[in-house]
Amino acid sequence: MSAGENEVSVAALKCPQCGAGLPGAGGHLVCQYCGSSLVVTGREVPRHAGEAEKPDVGGEAEVRRGMRLEPYLLPDPEGSGLDVLRMLVPVGWTKGGEVRWDLRSMRMPATITCRVANPSGLEVFEILPTMSFAVSSPMGGWMGAGQSFGAEIRQPTDAQTALRDLVIPRYRGDRAGLNIVRIVQAQELAEAVAAETAVPMGAHHCDGARARIAYQSEGQHLEEEIFGVVEVWQLPSAAMFGAMDVFWYVSHIVVCRAAEGKLDDLAGLYEILIRSIKVNPQWMGVYEQVIGMLAQGQIHHVYQIAQLGSMYAQTGTGFGLQDQPSWFGRQQVWGGSGEEGGEWIGAVQSYRDPYQGLVMELPSQYSHAWASRNGEVIVTDDPDFDPNKDVDSGGEWARMQAR
Repeated sequence: MSAGENEVSVAALKCPQCGAGLPGAGGHLVCQYCGSSLVVTGREVPRHAGEAEKPDVGGEAEVRRGMRLEPYLLPDPEGSGLDVLRMLVPVGWTKGGEVRWDLRSMRMPATITCRVANPSGLEVFEILPTMSFAVSSPMGGWMGAGQSFGAEIRQPTDAQTALRDLVIPRYRGDRAGLNIVRIVQAQELAEAVAAETAVPMGAHHCDGARARIAYQSEGQHLEEEIFGVVEVWQLPSAAMFGAMDVFWYVSHIVVCRAAEGKLDDLAGLYEILIRSIKVNPQWMGVYEQVIGMLAQGQIHHVYQIAQLGSMYAQTGTGFGLQDQPSWFGRQQVWGGSGEEGGEWIGAVQSYRDPYQGLVMELPSQYSHAWASRNGEVIVTDDPDFDPNKDVDSGGEWARMQAR
């Protein structure tokens, strides 16, 4: 190690929850034995040129129960040129996503996918594309038999059936040994989505559900919790006075994955990810304008999607997210009773980021929260923890105040 550098001993790191050994150091780890979410920190050990190696006393790595998270922005480079959403993800996790535009789909011209994963474990969080359907095609649509303006023709169904017959077969049907452990209603999720949805005319109905599935992949036994909402819209038809167009979606589809038997232990981690998702209102404005232009026949060619960036460049790329509603609606969405298996998503405490002014809802199991100037967050239940004293924390940190 060169002069003036800092040294952290990473030997024999152990989980404070179960005592199991941990695989090296990092800003955030997940114990693969008990599922605890952990923060790894170190203390500074000064070394000077020509100085003998100092003992590790006071400079060893430390492990605390908690999470260290960083902001992730999902971009839309091929369409609007704006960032679509912002969320918090564990430091060191891989991140990726895509915005796919298809102007043949009048009612849903863009879909979003996002995936973040623990590179040293089995934990994965995904946002899956919204599925679009129409009840009929009286005008023939743009896509021929079986589709109407880019939406598959299918009769509406409830959310539990949609997860079982549509979402799971489409996105997990190729998994070895697939077993649907349970599917239960999540009406609190549906109610929150409905409360955040503006319906200028017609009718809008929501139904929510969540499913637990198990399967094998590359010799590993895995579990997933899948959430989804069925939204049914009835809007006045442009084709005939007094008629109604009926179309529906399976929306807000998110997936939380872990090793078999560890998923419930990681509910707090996934809760933070879910609650932190905020859609850029400027991107949503572009999306809604495109839908309006499609309905009025102002966009006729698929190639014009490449012009969206210049068409809406004046909207800017900044996030005006103070007190903006979450993509998943109000905070009570995830506070249900958790049938069959205990409370999967628990109580939360609201905090305000002193640097960015954002209000965040963090699990109440952690009694202390810190924010950095670069948007990172650390939550822990250790009252003595101060990231400003740790060599690997980086930047300037301030304690977040509960609201």
